[in-house]
Amino acid sequence: MCDESRSHGVGPGRPGNSLSVTIEQTALSAEQVQFRWRWSDSDYADYMVAYVNGQEYRVFNYGETYGFGAIKTLRADTSYDITLHFYKNNVNIAQGELHIVTPHDDTIAPNVNAMLGNHTSTTADFEVWSDEPGTIYYIFVRDADFNVMPNKSLIMAGNDPRIVRSGQLNVTADQRKQVLLDGFTITEPGYWTLYLVSEDSAGNISSIQGAGFSL
Repeated sequence: MCDESRSHGVGPGRPGNSLSVTIEQTALSAEQVQFRWRWSDSDYADYMVAYVNGQEYRVFNYGETYGFGAIKTLRADTSYDITLHFYKNNVNIAQGELHIVTPHDDTIAPNVNAMLGNHTSTTADFEVWSDEPGTIYYIFVRDADFNVMPNKSLIMAGNDPRIVRSGQLNVTADQRKQVLLDGFTITEPGYWTLYLVSEDSAGNISSIQGAGFSL
């Protein structure tokens, strides 16, 4: 992703003037870019015209020493050259540019898996992995302590008093990691489960998966 912004000095119509404007990108998504500008002194333009890849986008009627704007309805995975022309008394006094590449529009949730390894009444180990890079959240519980299966929010928070162990792991795609659980003692028969979800960098969350054993 390109995250470049730069300021330009005086534009046509104001030769020799030291007035300048700084353009800064503040946010970028697959559909829009947000930016702000600030003048070098108390003087400022009457309005600004934004151009996207050479085509006029809109006029921003702001008369301030600084301001905020956004270019919307962009496409994912696309390069854009955005030029901002500032006018005072209908004369172009300065301009700035933003060169951006919108990110991939990821709306697909990852797939997460778990496999039970060795287990006793005091230890258990599992192997977990996801098909996308991100974070795996897990909890280890006795199923009898829950009337219904734990939901995603509970798994990701990991702070319910009925949870025996909880944690999270940063993973790359298809990277298998070990979850080693100890420091507990199973004194009652029942079924014990590791529940987990995975969240990718775009915030998509997998369905809940689990692996467990009975003693």
